[in-house]
Amino acid sequence: MRSFTPNLPDRKEWLREVPFWLAATLAGFASVGFALVCKNTEDLALHVLGKHPLEFLGLAPVCFVLAWWVVWRFAPEAKGSGIPQVMAAVELQVSGTKTPLIHELLSLRTMFIKILSAFLCLLGGGAIGREGPTVQIAASIFHAIGNRFPKWNKSIRPEVWMVTGSAAGIAATFNTPLGGLVFAIEELTSTHFGSFRTSLITAVIISGVAAQWVLGTYLYLGYPTIPKLGSSALLWAIAIGIITGTGGAFFGKILYRITDFRKTIKSARKLALLAFGAGLLVVFLGYFFDQRGLGGGRDIVVHLLFKKAPLPLVEGVNPGWANADYRLAISRFITPIIAYASGAAGGIFAPSLGAGGALGALLSDLFDPSLANLFVVLGMIGFLTGVTHAPFTAFVLVLEMTDRHTAIMPMMVTALIASMVAKTWHTHSFYERVKHDYIESCQPASIKSA
Repeated sequence: MRSFTPNLPDRKEWLREVPFWLAATLAGFASVGFALVCKNTEDLALHVLGKHPLEFLGLAPVCFVLAWWVVWRFAPEAKGSGIPQVMAAVELQVSGTKTPLIHELLSLRTMFIKILSAFLCLLGGGAIGREGPTVQIAASIFHAIGNRFPKWNKSIRPEVWMVTGSAAGIAATFNTPLGGLVFAIEELTSTHFGSFRTSLITAVIISGVAAQWVLGTYLYLGYPTIPKLGSSALLWAIAIGIITGTGGAFFGKILYRITDFRKTIKSARKLALLAFGAGLLVVFLGYFFDQRGLGGGRDIVVHLLFKKAPLPLVEGVNPGWANADYRLAISRFITPIIAYASGAAGGIFAPSLGAGGALGALLSDLFDPSLANLFVVLGMIGFLTGVTHAPFTAFVLVLEMTDRHTAIMPMMVTALIASMVAKTWHTHSFYERVKHDYIESCQPASIKSA
């Protein structure tokens, strides 16, 4: 009797897309689940710091060491953001390079270790973001399903699974479908968009629907009030673009210097001590300087946009004078760097938004308090652009997070100015430089020395 199973996809065209739809749905649910875990973990860490500061002094270093150890022991490719890993996997796949690194960067083992390490780092008060890890998690889900259905839909190439997974992750975690599309085009594969635009849009839509099915329709940052803007707003946009673009570029340079420094350390004992020291430093900064430097940074930005009063601090900790916004700007800049130095998994998207928002708030206090929300929004765009060298991604993401179309021109101006300023510091972004390191690790020694 003739079997129809091998030819089923040919007879039922729509069935070819089922694995792809499944991947997008799972990526959406995974993104939301990871976001909820991260949020609850951040809240728990702040609660422990407030109610049991001495216990937190012991908890944070241990969590940082464990967050580093699980990465070092089980999946080195899980360290850091996750976005450079996906960028490297896509480029290696497109170039036809035959290397096991592609699978290692996007394996399910790497994905689970990424989640565990990020959880431990956040539990210790680490100022890390979930967005970069979500990109790697979603891309890993797409990569796994694509590998298990290689003959089911031959029209979808391996790199398409990776790119669309990344876009789906960004769309679901921020609830920004356009941001997911722009991120994929600008950061991952600007020269190949035309060959998979339908798959990309489909993945973003499905993952977004899955995320909204769980969380409902929402804005990542809400609807901040921005007053009617005059011509001076564009001048402020230029100034903020210069300042925050410089800050973001400097932030990225420090992170990459840390990456280089860690490569020189070959001893696991020394790496463990580095992670332990990072955890201790985070505790002391949070307790004695400003606890608002702990966690990913989203709650800080929401507070800056919607509350005029200083952010309430932990009772009995950081009284009075610690509410000054210059402390917030300094702490939001330093604590993500410390968390990254530990070697744990953790993104820099949300910390960059937090640092940029805090810097914008400080500038508004110094120059024009009436435009506080505008300065915060522009600060986020400029700083993220300075780190990523992706002005359109930063602009579209923040626009979708806030729905403030009345400020669209200042937003665009800040993004473009920040991009130009950042490139004067270095022609390549932090993500691109880390991606290059992964790719270079696959090349023979003779090619590296050429």
